[in-house]
Amino acid sequence: MNTINALLDAGLKNRTSTEVTSIARFLGGKQTRKEEALAYVRATMNDPDLVKAALARTTNNERLLLQLFKYFDGIVTGSRPDNSSMRAH
Repeated sequence: MNTINALLDAGLKNRTSTEVTSIARFLGGKQTRKEEALAYVRATMNDPDLVKAALARTTNNERLLLQLFKYFDGIVTGSRPDNSSMRAH
């Protein structure tokens, strides 16, 4: 398993089907089942052209949020209602 897939699996394994399918939709997918959505996310994140296409569809606010995650090394503390950390990887 490559590093990207390992990070995705670690970050998404405890997420709900709704959360994973939402991520897939954000990237341009139409999957409704968690495993299919996870496969789509993996495929997208492993293809630079698909990542560029997904980024091209984002709004200015979404790009700003992604830049904030990058700036803080993928971790934003206190960003969840329970004040736990939120990881972007």
